[in-house]
Amino acid sequence: MLTGNVNALNLNLTGIDPARVRKTLEPIAGIIATEQTPPAPLIAYSDDPVTAIGASFVTIAVPDFQSTVWGFPSFWIVMSISPNLKIGANFSAYEWLGDNIQTVGPFISASWGDNKKSTNAGFHVLRLKGPDDFHINNIGIELSRNIRYPNWNVAIGYSAHFMQCVIHVTDHTLPAQNYKTTKSIDINLLRFSAYRIFQNNMQIGSELSVSRHLLSVQFLILKYF
Repeated sequence: MLTGNVNALNLNLTGIDPARVRKTLEPIAGIIATEQTPPAPLIAYSDDPVTAIGASFVTIAVPDFQSTVWGFPSFWIVMSISPNLKIGANFSAYEWLGDNIQTVGPFISASWGDNKKSTNAGFHVLRLKGPDDFHINNIGIELSRNIRYPNWNVAIGYSAHFMQCVIHVTDHTLPAQNYKTTKSIDINLLRFSAYRIFQNNMQIGSELSVSRHLLSVQFLILKYF
């Protein structure tokens, strides 16, 4: 049962009633969706050819607006095909909430506008594995409006995540509690971001994500080449 304590969440589903598995996973899936969503500036319009990397080293999440947990580091690499078309990938490998996780997958984005103001749409297919009791397939879309000032890059956006959670609980001490099932979880996030621009090749900022099960703040660094 979730409580209001720090680090109340964990990735161990042993002993959880199968009827409550979706409710247990929803706040966890929200954090995963946040970490897998590309930072807004990386999918924005850019006049010049772009190769960029991004890193989210610190995420503070408040699942169900009760407990407080740290997210896991997440990384992106992006390359522009044209000013309004980019491809990239997300990846991470980390020990999180007492379990090992690996997340990886590609994304593509398109933009309309110019270097100062653009409307952006992205699509990604990502997979998270590693936890003993489940893995997650995440199909996501992102829509955002990006405005670039001389020293700041700000955006407001929305992302939708359609997640399939494949659950395989195995408890060798209580074989009767072993089970396999698949649960669908949809996550919808409103996102707000602000980045400080340094010499046109580095941005440091944060992204705020809000859903009905989650409030999270990420702190990120983006490097352009």
